[in-house]
Amino acid sequence: MNILVAGFQHETNTFAPTMATYESFVRGEDFPAMVRGEAIYDLLDVNVPISGFIHHVREHGHTVTPVIWAAAGASAHVTTDAYERIAGEIVEAVATASYDTIYLDLHGAMVAQHLDDGEGELLARIRAATGPDMKIVVSLDLHANVTERMLALADGVVAYRTYPHVDMAATGKRAAEMLLELRRRETRAHLVAKRVPFLIPVNSMSTMMQPAQGIYGLLEELEQQGVLSLSFTPGFPAADFAECGPVVWGYGFDKASVERAVEALLARICEPESQWAVQFEEPDAAVQRAMRIAQTATRPVILADTQDNPGVGGDGNTMGMLRALLKAGAQDAAIGIICDPAAAAAAHQAGVGARIDIALGGCPQVSEDAPLRATFEVEALSDGKFVYGGPMMHGKAADMGPMARLRLDGVLIAVSSTKAQLLDRNMYRAVGIEPAEMKILVNKSSVHFRADFAPIAEDIFVVRAPGPFIADPADLPWQHLTSGMRLKPNGPAFAPVPRIYDKLTQLGIELPKASGPAAAYVPSVRSGKLIHVSGHLSRVDGQVRTGRFGEDLRTADGVAAARLVAIDLLATLHAATGDLDSIVRIVKLTSLVQSTADFTEQHFVTNGASALFAEVFGTRGQHARSAFGVSQLPLGACLEIELIVEVA
Repeated sequence: MNILVAGFQHETNTFAPTMATYESFVRGEDFPAMVRGEAIYDLLDVNVPISGFIHHVREHGHTVTPVIWAAAGASAHVTTDAYERIAGEIVEAVATASYDTIYLDLHGAMVAQHLDDGEGELLARIRAATGPDMKIVVSLDLHANVTERMLALADGVVAYRTYPHVDMAATGKRAAEMLLELRRRETRAHLVAKRVPFLIPVNSMSTMMQPAQGIYGLLEELEQQGVLSLSFTPGFPAADFAECGPVVWGYGFDKASVERAVEALLARICEPESQWAVQFEEPDAAVQRAMRIAQTATRPVILADTQDNPGVGGDGNTMGMLRALLKAGAQDAAIGIICDPAAAAAAHQAGVGARIDIALGGCPQVSEDAPLRATFEVEALSDGKFVYGGPMMHGKAADMGPMARLRLDGVLIAVSSTKAQLLDRNMYRAVGIEPAEMKILVNKSSVHFRADFAPIAEDIFVVRAPGPFIADPADLPWQHLTSGMRLKPNGPAFAPVPRIYDKLTQLGIELPKASGPAAAYVPSVRSGKLIHVSGHLSRVDGQVRTGRFGEDLRTADGVAAARLVAIDLLATLHAATGDLDSIVRIVKLTSLVQSTADFTEQHFVTNGASALFAEVFGTRGQHARSAFGVSQLPLGACLEIELIVEVA
């Protein structure tokens, strides 16, 4: 039997600041770099699912047709370009190659710019090319947000059982075993799947601790009771779409046995919900506690900087934990990995022994964070090339670009040119830091670091310093979850906010056609996530409303006029975005009120627009504002308002 094999992995945090581009997959970031064809065999000694799969089927006399293997570190959405190029390559091979069955090494939590269910869409395209009889088996990450579409379109889906993911290759082997068994049988396996009704915080999913450790132990026991395969994915609680969340599912040829196993595992997961609760440390308190323990410890105390973990969508550049170390006067401490290519370049240009005055790191999307300006000593330099030695990504060749070891007071700082979660001791060793010899280590990671660092740790704390990944899912601004899903164990249930268009209908507002520019400008300009809307004049039935406040117009007239201008602004925003629900915030409103010198109620006039935005958008409509009195406006208009909004 010849098996077509391919891999396409990404864990999407839809709230994160940076998207995954095609180049992200080319580099691989936290994962091996993109490979095609027979170059996939270079992964056979790396702990990834496709290696375990290929090894097992070869041992049983089968061959493979390798297509592509591509993965990128967790981030915001996969760009449309990246998704279509990689998915297109896989689908083209499916349509043209010669093979008997298909294996896909996927993640299960991919969201692209243009679609919510990346894996489900890929499977749909593949199934359309192969027809219903082709056997397709898929392996998924433990953090998969498994959708009905994935389960319906694949003949078998299996997931990791460890976090840190030390069983990736083993999961590939289990996928191979399942595929071979499905081919041997003449009947299709029964599928039973159940959803867990609450989101589980990432930090409580570690299978090195309870409750996950015991739950996966029970899973393996239940699987021996007449079940072909049993899986549980706690999910990735940072992807804002309807099917985000934990799922339990199983396959077998005796449906009743599968149902009993799934129900038993679901009951163990859900009772009590409080078993999944997480306690977070705050930065200053965590550092002080670590320093007290370190006074008598013989091994390092490890602090997990979970909210800037590149493995869940952070960029590895926040300075909160470094500031906490410096503030406390910590000695023999190290932090890594700080992704700052400019700082690494400055260190390489200056050379070992030099002192460089730079602004290090800083995440612009995190209001509580800022670059740390100081004079750092350059202690070591590296080309950033090394091989992972720990159990998580053992054997993976890494290239983090130019790296440097900087010192500031008693803290050593490992700086890289590309981002990656700190999950392997060799990442510190790449710049000459021996982790076991430090008193305190701050790792930009959530859980994966435990696989390699727990054996040398005196103690481990999870710290909630400001960062782009919000560790408590209940604190995220959800918009698209399934109604009723609890936002954390025993947490509040999600209730969808009414769509903006429904709200407009309730208010009796029908958006007019967006007005065109009256001179040499455009109605709006988008820059990043901000849309700047040009000034809109007051109009009634399409005609400019003229007049001067304090002379022939009263304040009450102005409030009504401002409300109408706000409606016109919404029409322009609808034309610019295609969806007013994509507006995250009304950021700034500026109004120009044509008025006499003694008229002083411009701010009350402007309230007409501000009040409408609050009615329509709720707290998202609250904004900064300026209101000016002017002697004249274009076309004699009594009022002009411009707007800045943030969009998703």
